[in-house]
Amino acid sequence: MEMRVRVLVAIGFACALARGEYVVPDAKFEALKPRGLRVSIPDEPGIQLFAFHGNVNKEMNGLEAGQLARDIIKAKNGRWVFLDDRLKLNVGDVIYYWLYVIYEGLGYQKLDQTWTVTEFVDPNNEDGADRNPKPPVTPPPATCGRSPTLVSGKSACQGQLIFEEDFNTLDAAKWEHDVRIAGSPDFEFVAYTSERGNSYVSDGVLHIAPTLVSETRDEDFITHGKLDLPRCTGIAGSVECSKQAQGWDILPPVFSARVRTRQHFSFCYGQVEVRAKLPAGDWLFPELWLEPKDNWYGREYLSGRIRLAMARGNRELFLNDQKQSHIGERRLEAGCTLGMDQKVRHEMKNWEGRSGWCENFHVYSLTWTPVLPQPWPWSWWDSGLS
Repeated sequence: MEMRVRVLVAIGFACALARGEYVVPDAKFEALKPRGLRVSIPDEPGIQLFAFHGNVNKEMNGLEAGQLARDIIKAKNGRWVFLDDRLKLNVGDVIYYWLYVIYEGLGYQKLDQTWTVTEFVDPNNEDGADRNPKPPVTPPPATCGRSPTLVSGKSACQGQLIFEEDFNTLDAAKWEHDVRIAGSPDFEFVAYTSERGNSYVSDGVLHIAPTLVSETRDEDFITHGKLDLPRCTGIAGSVECSKQAQGWDILPPVFSARVRTRQHFSFCYGQVEVRAKLPAGDWLFPELWLEPKDNWYGREYLSGRIRLAMARGNRELFLNDQKQSHIGERRLEAGCTLGMDQKVRHEMKNWEGRSGWCENFHVYSLTWTPVLPQPWPWSWWDSGLS
């Protein structure tokens, strides 16, 4: 597979252009005496939920729930208040935390925050309100149009290009190899490596090239050998990283490559464009997809996956002997997978091209929004047609 990527243009929506960008306000912290912690933010029209997640003297591991975690669904006396009246704190304790606010139906985060206990206050100030409030400060005018797009948890402007890759090099600051022996749920019968023979950049194009294991290993390696993958990104100590061939359970006969941005770049909502030439060849099934940064509901399809494009490389491939349903190189599939159920996994939108999708470069595009637009605008780009 050959690929150029100019991806992820943040988009705005007409319904949101009249107001400035929402920013989660700084939280007010109060260490209570003799025990307790109160965290609050001011109420304002549009806030529907406030969530606090924190640890005491322990850094947060990404977006973990934390020792202190609660969703607040109703404001009290003009503030959204998290209260833990059993927590015993000491001067010098550090609270590591992150905040989440749903504002007008969209989620906003304030990540990687800390607060240090310096004093204790009277718990009878029940609502967390400041008895000597500071005069209101008028926020500066918005410098960009509002959009629902988040980049690593931070807001992006309408129309802002948030990621672009021309593949002059395979930039380690943007990309990483997913190194593992493939297994459930697709059982690709391949091992993904970081070897240069399986992925390389040339003339502004990223090439993904499968190779036969027999080209670099002994003839009986896949039936009797042991495959250990250095720098494995799969589950350590599992067959994703190391596997011994035995009996019928042989090693995968093919090496290939898979690259991703998970550790370097993530986003929520926007428009994605990928210019790619899909490969031709029996039993090749290249895929372009978006996957979750964090697997909240489980690995692989359990946490969902958005497929931009998939077209099997076989020139002649049919669902049945009557050759009535062609599923080879001319059939393009795309859509969302939201679980392991077979019906859900295979409910893809598909198009039949005039020729194989492997014949030329095409621009594959999707728009990811908080709500489903009507009518549903499925489209693809093909030599100026859409």
